[in-house]
Amino acid sequence: MFADFRPRHIPALFSATAMFFGGLWPLFGADGPRATMIEYGLPQHIAEAPEAAPVMVAISGRTTVIGALMYLLYYRRRYDVVDTIMAVMGFYLAVLDPYALYGLASTSWCVFRGVSTFAFGLMGYYGLTAGR
Repeated sequence: MFADFRPRHIPALFSATAMFFGGLWPLFGADGPRATMIEYGLPQHIAEAPEAAPVMVAISGRTTVIGALMYLLYYRRRYDVVDTIMAVMGFYLAVLDPYALYGLASTSWCVFRGVSTFAFGLMGYYGLTAGR
């Protein structure tokens, strides 16, 4: 898997790792979904709502799948597809995360999530992993 590794692959592997293992977090322990929601930036009253836990688990399962797909595509050396996933997710989530958290989390956290996610989108758009 890492025979063709280049330092420019680090953002894609970081992204795949964060999604794969981050998506697994709510599945472990009785406190998993609540802790995940708090780490995401949601306030305590939402994280402790019993109705929110199954939603978090379902969403996190999908996140894990995307991380696994990025690993699989990286393994198959389909770096262009890995870049496409990073671009689409990065640009979409750069808008969605701050929008979802606006008024619920600190403004600096919203800005950080938006800017950092947009940066990963740019890396994907410009084909960093593929070396374009």
